Amino acid sequence: MMLKTLCCVFLVALTGLLDLGVNAQNCTNVNQWNVTISGPDTVVTGKLSQFTCLTSCILNGTCTVSWDFNGGFPSGSFSAYKNVFNWTPSIAGIIQKFTCVAENANGCSAQTTKMVKVIADVTPTNPPTSGSEAQLLSFGTILSLGLLVSFDL
Repeated sequence: MMLKTLCCVFLVALTGLLDLGVNAQNCTNVNQWNVTISGPDTVVTGKLSQFTCLTSCILNGTCTVSWDFNGGFPSGSFSAYKNVFNWTPSIAGIIQKFTCVAENANGCSAQTTKMVKVIADVTPTNPPTSGSEAQLLSFGTILSLGLLVSFDL
């Protein structure tokens, strides 16, 4: 019984090595795929940014592209379709790691990583549209104070 178990373990191990050898032979040209990520290095909270995984392999032909987030999913809202990733970050002061992986039908893959800094949106939320609105508010405040003072006397 012991010999039969060792025989099977050896056969499984040998089969695994043979599979690795076949895949390794088919993966020799993976480095020629030139995988890169286009998109900004710095993004702003609340603003949509787009990233594209570029590769010289033919998408949906000889390879597929996926996005990997080993460092954690991005904050805010995001969507991915094929090689395009759209992201609207919600937390400032972080650095998000994006990894694009191109993989062929044999399981061979090439990847690249991009680090993106998130900064806070510093634009005012409701700035006055003109100086007259600010003046009108000041005039109303002065008029209210004047009426308040006159009734207190």
